[in-house]
Amino acid sequence: MHAADIDMLVTGGLKWLLGGTGIAFLWVRSSLAETLRPTIAGWFGNARMFDFDPKVFEFHEGARRFELGTTANAAVYAANAGLDIVLEIGVDRLRKRTSELVTDVIERLSDAGYTLKTPDSPAERAGIVAIQMRDPPKAVKALAARKFVVDYRHDRLRVSPYFYNSPDDNERFVQALRAATPPVR
Repeated sequence: MHAADIDMLVTGGLKWLLGGTGIAFLWVRSSLAETLRPTIAGWFGNARMFDFDPKVFEFHEGARRFELGTTANAAVYAANAGLDIVLEIGVDRLRKRTSELVTDVIERLSDAGYTLKTPDSPAERAGIVAIQMRDPPKAVKALAARKFVVDYRHDRLRVSPYFYNSPDDNERFVQALRAATPPVR
């Protein structure tokens, strides 16, 4: 965060961090944290939380002032385990593997005649491949019946291969997609 000169970062634990729902991470530059007064507060953010005095609220020093309330422990454990996996493998290795799989599925989809709404340049891509569809909800349902987890936004089906996938998975996905819904021409 310091190298990127970021003051605040808020993110979640879903998808790329292998966590579950119900958790978010907040990072605040320490020199800035002391100057901010959150507009919502929970009892964990109260420096005198165990006084149980509803008339007195003092923010904790530092980042604890941003804490809200009792944590969703299942989400905390899932996020912690996901982060352990990501850190064990390494972000650079994950990014390289994901980029290889995204390029592979893009080539397979292009060869099959699908119109993609994903940047051509690998350097500009994320881990999500967007495929133009006439009826993406129908495609999601048909692919779910074949055990593929995908999503859609508007007129685009979204597929996100990750490090635990393989080129064979990509091939099976494209075959299942072709069986479920032909390319938009």
